[in-house]
Amino acid sequence: MHNISKYNIQYLYHITNIHNLRNIIMYGLLSHEVAHHHGLIVNDISNQSVQARRSTKLINNIPLHR
Repeated sequence: MHNISKYNIQYLYHITNIHNLRNIIMYGLLSHEVAHHHGLIVNDISNQSVQARRSTKLINNIPLHR
């Protein structure tokens, strides 16, 4: 929560399926890749072609979606 105060974030929007809320509440809001790795996404509503493109985009050898 430190960054919320540090950067004066007043609103944060996140779109997910309602069945994913329990894991978000328990484990926090994680990246798509990390949540999938740990089996935390109950119902994935993301566009799979967009996710595939994101996995190939790098900045300083770091995928953008992490």
